[in-house]
Amino acid sequence: MDELPSGACQAAATLDDAITRSKSGSNEYHRPSLSNDIIPDSPDVQKFVLELPEVARIPTKKRTFHLDHEDLETHVRPLLSCHWHVGRIGNVVDDLQVFSLNKLFSFKNFRSAVEFFDALAAIQDEEEHHARVTVDYAHVYVSTHTHVAYQRISDADSDAKPIKVPGLTARDIRFAVKVEKLHEGFLDDGRAVTKVPVDAASLQVWSMGQLRRRYPTSHG
Repeated sequence: MDELPSGACQAAATLDDAITRSKSGSNEYHRPSLSNDIIPDSPDVQKFVLELPEVARIPTKKRTFHLDHEDLETHVRPLLSCHWHVGRIGNVVDDLQVFSLNKLFSFKNFRSAVEFFDALAAIQDEEEHHARVTVDYAHVYVSTHTHVAYQRISDADSDAKPIKVPGLTARDIRFAVKVEKLHEGFLDDGRAVTKVPVDAASLQVWSMGQLRRRYPTSHG
């Protein structure tokens, strides 16, 4: 499996690496020549953020399936444009890599970070979906994946029993969108700051590439 871009953080490393990336970045977006997979240039970091998807609530008792390949463009890429990225969780399960969606949020001060954490906790309780959240002074690091999720079965194996393996589902997309919108409110009232890591473009390309391999067009 491809190595993470230089300076990128896995879920296991969490906050320290994320803060290092944030401190080496700026409020400006720097686009390296990597591929056509990168969203267009813009002098204003907020202008290239894609519209976040609307994701219906999934009943808690309903079986939750992993993302489809078709979900990557409509549901995941908008979050990547807001500087969420893919992380690896622990070891491979049944030859399947377990991924999470992660993001570091930065704030003006400790009080603002704690207020964000408290509001985020309320979202987790409301959604009955709890992420790994770490607070370090003016930084809050969020990492989400679905612990009880099922791998989709191909049409050829329609009679087979779905495989239960942790991973990314619509629950994580919905949760991440709610957290992103919460942060937008903190940005609007001046309690949060936007910092774009210098490796944001390469990390976005890497994240999408990993997800395309993990969730291909055919599950057969």
